[in-house]
Amino acid sequence: MAKFRRKGHVTSVGELLSKWLQRRKIDTDLDLHRLRNEWVELVGDRLGVRTWPKRLRDGLLTVNVASSAWQNELTFLRVDLVKRINETMDGARVKAIRFSVGPVDRTTEERRKVTAIERAEVELPQAYLDEVESEVAGIADEELKENIRRARLAQLRRRLRGG
Repeated sequence: MAKFRRKGHVTSVGELLSKWLQRRKIDTDLDLHRLRNEWVELVGDRLGVRTWPKRLRDGLLTVNVASSAWQNELTFLRVDLVKRINETMDGARVKAIRFSVGPVDRTTEERRKVTAIERAEVELPQAYLDEVESEVAGIADEELKENIRRARLAQLRRRLRGG
């Protein structure tokens, strides 16, 4: 790593670049970009699917959420999320988080990750399977019975995933 000496002080290129970016207010854009790249890993699948970092300015991270119900639930996790983000991102300067209902936009790569998470099979407890079978037992038309069974199982899997 290249280092520069100025008045007896050795400064790394990384430190110089970081200071230069901060003076030009570019560093927050880089922090936001880093947050977006690692968002699902930072907050987990359940939250990552329903939230997206929109803006980072002066330490305030604005995060879009899919619904007002999620906005309300996440207010209780603010402090923990700030702590987790700053610890994991090594140098991110998030002081507070504000949640707002809005579009949960993603890059193409993030959309692929989220789609894979949403489609992941959730193993249903036997009691749920038995319940679905009892619901469709009286349906004579086999095609209709199978379609209702699949729809009902998908609904239960979504519920267990928190969707």
